[in-house]
Amino acid sequence: MASDEKISKREFIEKILEISHAETLASGADDEAFDPVVYRAYRIGIADTIDVRDPRGVLLRSDAARLIHMYMKKILLLSDIPDISGAEELKDLYDCSACTAHIAAVYLRGIMGPKDMPGAGGRWFRVFDLNSPVSRTEAERIIERTVSLGGKA
Repeated sequence: MASDEKISKREFIEKILEISHAETLASGADDEAFDPVVYRAYRIGIADTIDVRDPRGVLLRSDAARLIHMYMKKILLLSDIPDISGAEELKDLYDCSACTAHIAAVYLRGIMGPKDMPGAGGRWFRVFDLNSPVSRTEAERIIERTVSLGGKA
């Protein structure tokens, strides 16, 4: 498997459940129409309906931020960092209002870093790049950094 190969939402959710040992917290799906791994994460509040509807979809950076942020809140019981002004250097922080808290949480805790993008006039901009796919290598780094927070394992 190439390290830059993309990872699906289901595969990433499975990794989160592995480190959290969350499979003991909720049973699988009662309905065979749902993927049991993703539905388990949905029942404990990590995954969202979009993940249940499209578990095999490519994991985007915004998806990874949301899933890890919800894991931190629901499993690790970490509170949000009240002052997110440190994340405002990300020029796309507010591009998705539903994503802002998730992106700020993983960025400020050092779980997911920024990307520097070229702009007009030779200037560079720091962005989160929320619609960019996550590679398997990046997904592994995200999981490792989450575990280093005290994320079970």
